[in-house]
Amino acid sequence: AAFMPQFIIKKQLKKREKISNSTRYVLDQNKILVKEWKLEDNSANVLLFASSGEILLSHHGKIEQEEVKAIIDKINESLTAMN
Repeated sequence: AAFMPQFIIKKQLKKREKISNSTRYVLDQNKILVKEWKLEDNSANVLLFASSGEILLSHHGKIEQEEVKAIIDKINESLTAMN
């Protein structure tokens, strides 16, 4: 990956969060989450949380098309359970 100053990355993430206020981007510069939650470093990590804080889904690395459907199904399932 190309080097990009932290302030530019933070600015871009804030813009993306404004577009979707239910999405949160976490910049883990000290790799605390990578170590404690055993996430993949320098990779996409998708975590779906219940309102209780329970992790409903955890995916690391590249997401294939069939996995996208499974993630969407899990989101819909959890939203249905909330109602």
